[in-house]
Amino acid sequence: MEALDDDQLAAAMGSIAVYARVTPMQKLRIVQALQRRGEVVAMTGDGVNDGPALRAADVGVAMGQRGTDVAREAATLVLLDDRFASLVNGVRGGRRVFLNLQKAVGYLFAVHVPIVGMSMLPLFGGPLLLLPLHVVLFELIIDPACSLVFEAEPAPDDLMRQSPRPRAAQLFAIGAILRAVVVGLFALAGFAAIQWWGHRGGWSDQLLRLAGIASIIAANLAMVVWFRSSGRRGLDANPVFDKLLLGVCALLGFILLVPAVAHAFGLPADLDPRWVTAALAAPAAWSGGRWLLRWRSGKAPAGNENSTAQRKTA
Repeated sequence: MEALDDDQLAAAMGSIAVYARVTPMQKLRIVQALQRRGEVVAMTGDGVNDGPALRAADVGVAMGQRGTDVAREAATLVLLDDRFASLVNGVRGGRRVFLNLQKAVGYLFAVHVPIVGMSMLPLFGGPLLLLPLHVVLFELIIDPACSLVFEAEPAPDDLMRQSPRPRAAQLFAIGAILRAVVVGLFALAGFAAIQWWGHRGGWSDQLLRLAGIASIIAANLAMVVWFRSSGRRGLDANPVFDKLLLGVCALLGFILLVPAVAHAFGLPADLDPRWVTAALAAPAAWSGGRWLLRWRSGKAPAGNENSTAQRKTA
């Protein structure tokens, strides 16, 4: 290595597999040479002599038990158990978080498209359907979906078999934003079709408002399912989503079955309770039954099973 300049060392990297008896500065040169070749470099170390290379690497990893203070301060990550298998779990966890953030951001873009469309209906000669209370109602569904449902989404089984994303990859690119907006436009089209049907049928403004709110809430839950399933073939169990669905059914039942509350929301107060109960009973029973079965069987929350399997593999 002493006989090679930096360019020659970078060119020779493709044919060198082992570096023996290297000095601290040579370790630094190795990291920098790999970076000049466009590589993302991870460096592990535990001693003072590893400090410069740990600092220069894209991801410096120090040993937490036997590592020196210099190594731990210079590194980006510290392995508390000094087990390299923990790196696999860390990479898997990071990929899961990144993927779930993409799903949550996409859902946020999509879900507000039909809400904006509903608020703009009076500009096109339609009735005023969206009230401040309705915005609060929608946010009671949107916020838990983003902060709880997608956060609890388990990692796909093939997550660690996927190629690493490029260094320049964005959390949410323009193409992903456009796809999310298209999903929202489909939901808006469904809302518009229901409103058109209601106008044709001579529905009152209260009934049109109820149909609009119900269609947006149904589209909201459908978009949660769609974004949960994006990027994989199947759809793993997510108990948080089942609880959200159960909570939505309970909240809507309370609003529709209590006349004073229905009046405050500008909804019909004379709905037949049997129809309301029947409409909400099926999703509530499905969600509650799945959650109860998992609770009685003592099944671990979604996401832990994949982590356990990954630890065994590592």
